[in-house]
Amino acid sequence: MLRKYKTNDFEKVYEIFILAVSETCKSDYSPAEIHAWLNGKSKEEFAKSLLQNTAYVYEIDDVIAGFGDVDCTGYVDRLFVSPKYQNQNVGTNILTKLEENFSRLTVHASITAKDFFIKRGYVVVKENVVIRESVRLTNYLMQKTKT
Repeated sequence: MLRKYKTNDFEKVYEIFILAVSETCKSDYSPAEIHAWLNGKSKEEFAKSLLQNTAYVYEIDDVIAGFGDVDCTGYVDRLFVSPKYQNQNVGTNILTKLEENFSRLTVHASITAKDFFIKRGYVVVKENVVIRESVRLTNYLMQKTKT
């Protein structure tokens, strides 16, 4: 079941973020890259940005399986699914909802998520490198224009 994010969802959502980055992305990113990624935003900044954006969670049997958020410009800020619920259309359902009110969307997709977004009509605009804690993190600026 897809529903709007509530502030009392935060601890579970943050846990999913940590698990998804550290487990799902470990075949594409080194331990140093994962550490830098996880330390990119403070927990407080993470919580605040979820409230500033339009955010949703997806529940399976009353357990939050994934979450995502989009800002007012159509930028998909985050989309993460618990490793336990991968390949069960959780991410697809959340992304479909996030896309509803926008004709053009952008995202910085991880190496791991790039193919997921391509399958949903996004195209790579350019490869992007972010430096965090002196570590290079590669992602892809992607966009989707709906007609």
